Amino acid sequence: MSIPPSKEAKYLGVTFDQDLKFRAHTNHAVKKGTQFGLGIASIARATWGAPFKYLRPLFTSVTAPQLDYAAVIWHRLEDMRYPIMQQQTKFSTVQRQIMKTMLGCFHTTSTDALENETTLLPPRLRLREKVLKSVECSPSPCHTHRIDESNDLVTSNGRRCPSHRTS
Repeated sequence: MSIPPSKEAKYLGVTFDQDLKFRAHTNHAVKKGTQFGLGIASIARATWGAPFKYLRPLFTSVTAPQLDYAAVIWHRLEDMRYPIMQQQTKFSTVQRQIMKTMLGCFHTTSTDALENETTLLPPRLRLREKVLKSVECSPSPCHTHRIDESNDLVTSNGRRCPSHRTS
């Protein structure tokens, strides 16, 4: 009996495909972001509803994290090939729809003007920032500067690395 390989696998909320293009993951994130955009549209109108000062934090604390979840895995920095550009275009479309709803502006308002008015980063910059922050905060092996008297290695900023012992 043999088990055929699956075309997709979901692990910790990230959908992996065989080509590692993350199309299914991106499509799912866009679907969830669009649903949230429709939710915002139901509570915010140009003449009534929740004011912008409540909608922007709602976007930054709910929708953006849903769209950007595990970006360090699926987003490739400085990659301008078609799948990556397609992901960014989809995210930009979702964010544009939500910004138009939050501001109650004309449909022809440019995306740059919407981003300026809402002070939201474009998705490509927001993803870049999240990936770089996660890489910056990830644990890395200690780079030694000197050996302390207790045989613990000490990093250049003075922190001890007790997991690295000298013999």
